[in-house]
Amino acid sequence: MSQWSRRTQTLLWTAAVAASVAPDTVSWIRSLFRSSDESITGYIVTAPAACDGFEQWTMHAAFEPWYRRLTDMPYLVVVPAFLLWLVTKRRSVGWVAAGILGPIMACEPILLGYDLARWDSSCADLWLGPFARSQITLWVYGLAPVILILAAVYRPGRHAIRLVPATAVLIALMLGAAGDAQPPRTVLASPDDCKDANRFYVTDTKTLASEVKKLSTDQRRVAYICSMRGPSGPPFTWGQGSSENDGPSDGVLLDLGRRECHGTKQRSFHDLARLGVRLPSLQQIAYLCPETAIARLRAQEQERAKSTAEFARQQAKAMAYCKRTAPKGPRPVREATGLMSGGESSSYDIGMGEGDMTVFDRAIQDGLVAAAAQGVTVLTGTEGDICLTVRAYRKAPPLDLKGQCHLVKPLG
Repeated sequence: MSQWSRRTQTLLWTAAVAASVAPDTVSWIRSLFRSSDESITGYIVTAPAACDGFEQWTMHAAFEPWYRRLTDMPYLVVVPAFLLWLVTKRRSVGWVAAGILGPIMACEPILLGYDLARWDSSCADLWLGPFARSQITLWVYGLAPVILILAAVYRPGRHAIRLVPATAVLIALMLGAAGDAQPPRTVLASPDDCKDANRFYVTDTKTLASEVKKLSTDQRRVAYICSMRGPSGPPFTWGQGSSENDGPSDGVLLDLGRRECHGTKQRSFHDLARLGVRLPSLQQIAYLCPETAIARLRAQEQERAKSTAEFARQQAKAMAYCKRTAPKGPRPVREATGLMSGGESSSYDIGMGEGDMTVFDRAIQDGLVAAAAQGVTVLTGTEGDICLTVRAYRKAPPLDLKGQCHLVKPLG
């Protein structure tokens, strides 16, 4: 038999439902009396160099729609479970509801405990922000429906008695292991370490491969960190887990490089922006994994060379077509035929005139063409590539009423 009577169980379930819907109910009532111009003030917290629990939470849960929906609206689980329990009176309904909602509501407090054991109090500032009491109250209140459901379905027995201490021991072991672990060491002792770092700013893959091979493993790690903390990178970090840090730790930067080297899932763009870092380039990860990076760089060069050769072939084919289809006529003083590319303005410019806009305005007034000292603009009403022949005469040539406009298929 259950510890409680059916009436007591119903009261506990009802309390769980009330606790789950109360926050949204209060917010709805307050909105009825709130003026439309009231604004909500938010805050931004800068992440310390290392708080693994917070980083994993932001990467895998914090911005998932299902996670935010259940933490903000626990009644989506509690209310259906209560209705199902009213029909079936089965304790398993409560265990399933608590099993779904409990880990979600306890996730953030447990990860906060991990960060405090693994790092220091700066992680508490990150988790709690300027409203620590309010945040802790929200966490405790969020667990209230779970506790009430467990109380409603609880029945003394060996399984129930073992569950609570087993869970406590598991959490204690996790926090204890975190506390015993040593924080990762920094790669750079001071910004001066980068002055002597061997960094190579070369675009030739063969030269880069040759130079990187001359460095030891430690030298390559230092060179990689220094390259990531260059003029456009994040600032130097003095230590690990300190609230005085103004940038990501060396460990975070090394993690980015190793992920790129191994081709594993990279951090989200939101997480990169929060940490103030960018993904490393192939030239940068060449310090960490020369063989992998150099192979990718060579593959890129081959693909780029292939694309360049194909473009040149298409260009030569189009130019040959333009020369074959150039219209015949009186001999000019100067003549040029070429492949021209136009944009949304449907205009094609040749040479350097008095100014692009000046010649363009004249062409619009003429409706077809305008010439300046050394330039010509032609309006065709089309976009893409065309064959265009320009001729200069000392006197006006006779009109050619049989001329054609030859369009060229855009180069692919």
